[in-house]
Amino acid sequence: LQVTLYHSENGLDVTLPNRPAELALTESYGMNLFNISRFNLGASQHTLTYGSDYFRDENRYKKTGDSRSEFAINHGVYLQDRMSYGPVRLSAGLRYDRYYSRLDNQYRNAGNGWSPNLSGEWDVLTGQQQVTLFAGYGESLRGSRLNQAYWLSKYPRPGDGNSFELGKNGKIKPERAILQEAGVRWHSEDLFTANDYVGLE
Repeated sequence: LQVTLYHSENGLDVTLPNRPAELALTESYGMNLFNISRFNLGASQHTLTYGSDYFRDENRYKKTGDSRSEFAINHGVYLQDRMSYGPVRLSAGLRYDRYYSRLDNQYRNAGNGWSPNLSGEWDVLTGQQQVTLFAGYGESLRGSRLNQAYWLSKYPRPGDGNSFELGKNGKIKPERAILQEAGVRWHSEDLFTANDYVGLE
């Protein structure tokens, strides 16, 4: 069982034309708790990783007549199994995230979602000449992260008399990404000189 805890804070003095000087502070803290189990099922070897992580980011602004705050929270749980069976290696996993963020005291984003992944490798040739086929698919999801502290201070806010709106109806969509890959990996030993190593992917 392993656990990682972290905390960081940084500040930035901001001076913009026609605006009072302000101090923007960004504070982040979180944790990652996970465990790794290794076992065999028949002739296959498995490495199972499972755990949970959490983070909270917060921006604070300090200037005359203006005190705002922004924060983003994300909590996830995940499971990943890496299996090897002779020349074949497979990896499959699933992650679930819940997130909530509030930007500039008005824009909000909340939700949850699943992120699956699956990949595989097959060593077609081994030895001095190595050829491996590989393919993979993965998805990722996260709520909107905070901009660098002070960026949102330039956005008009309710009561300013402007029509600017971040997101749709004050709601920001989560960030989603999809990764797909497939290819061939080639490695060779002693190709030009003794003990050299050449690879191409």
